[in-house]
Amino acid sequence: MVMAVFRAASGALGPGRPGFAPAPGVGLFPGFYVDHAAGRLVVAALFTLALRGVVSECRDLSPESILLMWLMRNPEKTMVQVADLNLQLTRKAVKNLRIMVYPPDGEVRVSAPWAMTDGDIRAAILARLSWIRQHQQQFQHQTPSPVLEYQSGETHSYLGQDYILRVHAVAGRGRIELRDAAFMDMYCPPEAAQAERQALLHKYYRQALKDRIPKIVARYEPILGVKVAEWGVKRMRTRWGTCNIRARRIWLGLELARYAEICLEYVVLHEMAHLLERLHNDRFRSILDAAMPDWRRVKNQLRSGSAPFC
Repeated sequence: MVMAVFRAASGALGPGRPGFAPAPGVGLFPGFYVDHAAGRLVVAALFTLALRGVVSECRDLSPESILLMWLMRNPEKTMVQVADLNLQLTRKAVKNLRIMVYPPDGEVRVSAPWAMTDGDIRAAILARLSWIRQHQQQFQHQTPSPVLEYQSGETHSYLGQDYILRVHAVAGRGRIELRDAAFMDMYCPPEAAQAERQALLHKYYRQALKDRIPKIVARYEPILGVKVAEWGVKRMRTRWGTCNIRARRIWLGLELARYAEICLEYVVLHEMAHLLERLHNDRFRSILDAAMPDWRRVKNQLRSGSAPFC
């Protein structure tokens, strides 16, 4: 089975071609050459699949599909230096390169497709070097977010307004109530741990978003001429929202409940606009301009928070 898969891989990826380098450590195929990105992995990928018993599960798949499955299961993370930046590079099964700058210290992480060469990755990072440094400087001037323990006296934001948390020990199911435009009262059992208090607040946030998102979607569907098939709310570390164009499904980040409603509206619109244009190009920006002329101001309002830039 192993050799059969290797033979299939050889036929799929082809013999050596001018300008390509030998795959390191191949050995099994004299004269077998593949491009630099796949060359490091194709034999190891298929061999690992065979050892793990995955190949037997994939006997009806093409070699390309088997290789893609392995690549999806095995992202490669390395630390690299570009100019004066030390950054984490992750090669995985994605279509496009993505650069992210994380708070609080401006850590840079890059995700790149397997087929993208080291030279192309380096060139893309260098092209956005000023953008990276700009956002690193912004993080340096931000006040670090306090570590929350969900105890009385802490400040928590909700729909753009800050509230002082007051925790009340009560029997029964937990709940949250807002009082006097200043206090957030959390009622929970006295034995509730920090994680349970956090979950209670997140549940409150989630419901707030679910109450508001349908109206926003319904407002912009006729404006954009699109139809959202499905939407949801979940915690996101690196984005405010995502859009699956093929499924016409959008996800919104739970943290949006901390910001003014206009910020939620902007992110919903942003993801819906991707149903018309996948890229963040001039056409995409013109769609936003027509639907929400002041979207740049709202975007800057979001950026004043602690979410990463990407």
